[in-house]
Amino acid sequence: MDVSFSKAAQAYANKPTPESVKVGGSDKPSSGDSFADMLSSAADSAVDSLQAGEKASMQAAAGTANMTDVVTAVTQAEVTLQTVMSIRDTLVNSLKQVMQMPL
Repeated sequence: MDVSFSKAAQAYANKPTPESVKVGGSDKPSSGDSFADMLSSAADSAVDSLQAGEKASMQAAAGTANMTDVVTAVTQAEVTLQTVMSIRDTLVNSLKQVMQMPL
C-alpha cells in the first residue's frame, strides 16, 4: 500500500464539490450511477481487500513479505469482512421485520 501525505493532500484538494458535479447539465444521475452499480463496486472493493490480505498472508508464510505490510493488509481485510457482515446482518434483520408486518 503506497500512501503518502502529499498524495492524500492533493486528492483532498482536488475533490469534487457538489456545485461542480453535474451530469449532462442536469441534476439527474446517469445510468452508471445506479444503486446496483454502487453496490457492485463496493462488493468488488471488498473482495479485492480480502484477496490482498490473503496474498500478503501467503507471502508471509513463504518468508518473502514485509511484516508491516502483512499486518496492514490482514487488518484491512478483517475490517472489510466485519463491515460486510454487519451490512448483511442489518439487511437480514430488516427483511425479518418486513416479513413480520401485518397485512
